[in-house]
Amino acid sequence: MKKKRKTIAKINFIYFIQYFSNAFSIPFFALFLKSFSYDSFTLGLLLMISSFSVLFGNLFCFLFFKKKQYTLNQIFLCIQSSFLFLFPFIGKNIIGAVFSTIGIFFCGNASFQMSDGFISYYYKQQDYSYSNTRFFGSLGYFLSLLFVAFFPFLPYSLFYFISAFCTFILFLIFKFFLPKIDEKKEKNIYKDLFSKPFVFYFLTYSFVLGSFLTFDSYFGSYLHSLTYDRSVYSYLVSFSLFIEVLTLFFLNKFYKGKRRYLLVGAFFLLSLRFLLFSFSISSLPYIVFLCALRGLGWGTFLFSHIDYFSSITKTKKTTGLFFLSIGQNLIAAFLHFFGGILLPSYSIFFLLLGILSFLWSSFFLFMSKKKVFVSLSSK
Repeated sequence: MKKKRKTIAKINFIYFIQYFSNAFSIPFFALFLKSFSYDSFTLGLLLMISSFSVLFGNLFCFLFFKKKQYTLNQIFLCIQSSFLFLFPFIGKNIIGAVFSTIGIFFCGNASFQMSDGFISYYYKQQDYSYSNTRFFGSLGYFLSLLFVAFFPFLPYSLFYFISAFCTFILFLIFKFFLPKIDEKKEKNIYKDLFSKPFVFYFLTYSFVLGSFLTFDSYFGSYLHSLTYDRSVYSYLVSFSLFIEVLTLFFLNKFYKGKRRYLLVGAFFLLSLRFLLFSFSISSLPYIVFLCALRGLGWGTFLFSHIDYFSSITKTKKTTGLFFLSIGQNLIAAFLHFFGGILLPSYSIFFLLLGILSFLWSSFFLFMSKKKVFVSLSSK
């Protein structure tokens, strides 16, 4: 029991550092590119490359490294740390920006998926809820963005240096301090991936979360178009994270019901946010309200996602997570490209994201009532 508590404490710290590091780089990626004076079309292309990099990074892990993913995760952390450090120096050149984008996103998201896979498997064995640990990730994300908001005069390059340093610390923790967590080897790791609950969830996840990822990529540049500066962006995202942390805290403490009901609500909340942003109301209180909606929806999703996912995939967790990430980023890649074409018509673009997400959320709600869906997923 004491060893279990120590391992969980280490995992909580890993999630805190992982998201603390991520918040210094990924939320500011589009803004950093804009500071290099790239136009909207080039920005859209680079964001599309980021999504394809995530997609191929997950495919690479899935196809060629089904076994030694714990070691691969450490290698990816080192590579990602290197590109995060180099990006401020070589990102001004389009070739350097392309290579940095590939290096950061190819390794970064795959590392997240592998970590989630190991840890969700370990927690399933220990009968412990993943959402308890994900709370620490959101807390780390919130604190780093709050730091950025308090010091708006600091350069983007410093954020990427901090992110590179923290990512390297993560490598050291995985290498030397965390006990190796191996997933049970399965003869047929695909059997759950063709079940109806997983297929329905995969489709909804891909379209709703693909839209979510795309929206967040453009949110900073959208605020910039409304003449809000970086500090306002940081405060808004920090406020959203604060609501997310509160949502996770209260759901962990009080909610005992089935997770799929919460997932339906989370998908509709995120979809509603896109639709409301399409009205192009530039009032700051209105935007603050929509950021609160984001925190509530995303916090609810994070509370529900891994536990529900674990209930519909009894086999290797990282395999299913790779598939979900591939679907999400395939959709996001195309949406990023269309965003680059449609901008600066943000209202039309956000309306497109809202309609797409709302339709798939409705699909998930409809299918979740089917008998075969309910019988195969108890959570």
